[in-house]
Amino acid sequence: MLGFLSLQGVAVAHFHILIPENPLPKKGDEVRVVYRFGHPFEHEIQDAAKPARGRVICPDGKVLDISQRFQPFKDREGKRGFSVSFMAEQRGDYVLVAESPPFPFSEVGEFLQDTTKVVVHVQSQKNWDAGLGQLLEIQPLNRPYGIFPGMAVNFRLADLPKDITVPAKGWLFEWEKFNHAPPKDIPSPEWVTFSAKGDDRGRVTVTPNQLGWWVVSTTSEPVEGLVDGKKARISKRTSFWFHVGSLQEGK
Repeated sequence: MLGFLSLQGVAVAHFHILIPENPLPKKGDEVRVVYRFGHPFEHEIQDAAKPARGRVICPDGKVLDISQRFQPFKDREGKRGFSVSFMAEQRGDYVLVAESPPFPFSEVGEFLQDTTKVVVHVQSQKNWDAGLGQLLEIQPLNRPYGIFPGMAVNFRLADLPKDITVPAKGWLFEWEKFNHAPPKDIPSPEWVTFSAKGDDRGRVTVTPNQLGWWVVSTTSEPVEGLVDGKKARISKRTSFWFHVGSLQEGK
């Protein structure tokens, strides 16, 4: 299990990272997606715990359970991550959803549980807004690919399950860029993790300003639950990864 993280640290920097190796595979390709944990912008990676569950929603709506396909690996710094592969047998959009086990983020017995999503686009626009309908999860209102830097990208929270508690001050969304290596110069946090309040329906607009992979995320209020058979307060967090590209990538 991951070590203690401060609530502030989780809120501004630590995310589960779910990124396909190839953002634009073709029908018949094997799709490999990497699952890691850490600071995306600073590329400060920590050991990840194996996802408790993983599913892929196919372009035709069929749901594949890929929970047992996650394979561990270690990066160049020796940090543990997981990868999962599946065949792109259809044209269209594959929505991959990974659910983490609860992990502690404070010393007072509070836990966080992540649902992390990414869309893998395979040549045809079909089913990119699919969801499971039983989790706290973000859904895109824009097609989540073919996005240029500076474009407005809209998201919403899907219909909330009964066990999700809305924060007293409303939904606070955050977004941050993933860097494949630590930047030479790291700015202050205000220029790393951006934030905005969603409206009453849980909708938010973000404007990523650089090429690459970005995450948008929000967290519920904690509720009573069980972790390893013991009572604990658990907050649910949902994150969505999307790619900002260029015309050259689409050729």
